[in-house]
Amino acid sequence: LPSLPTRRSSHLQCTLRNMTMKQVKVAHEYVKNKPVWKVTITNKCYCTQLDVKISCSGFKTVKPLHPSSMKMISRTKGLALLNGGHPIYPYSSFSFTYAWSLPFRFSLVSSQIACS
Repeated sequence: LPSLPTRRSSHLQCTLRNMTMKQVKVAHEYVKNKPVWKVTITNKCYCTQLDVKISCSGFKTVKPLHPSSMKMISRTKGLALLNGGHPIYPYSSFSFTYAWSLPFRFSLVSSQIACS
C-alpha cells in the first residue's frame, strides 16, 4: 500500500519557489522626480511563509521605507527582511513601494515555512 503523506512531509512541498515577486511602475506617482515602483510578493502555497528575505545589494530609494516593510539586515550581504519577518499567509500578498530611476532587481533568498 502507498503511504499517505504525513503533515510533516506535506509542508516540504512548499518552497521559496511558491513565492512570486512582481514589480510595476505606479502610474503618475513620483518622489523627487523619480518614479515610484510597487513590489508585490505573493505566497502561492497552502502554507504560511515568514521571515522572508530578499537580495537587494546596491538598493537605493529616495522614498523612505518603513522598517516593517523592508529592513536591511546585512548591507555586506545585501539582504533585507520583508514585512518585519511576519507571515505572508497562504494565497496572500505583501507589497512595498520605493522610488528610483529604474526598477531594482530583487530576488527572493529564503523563508521559513509553517504548515498547520
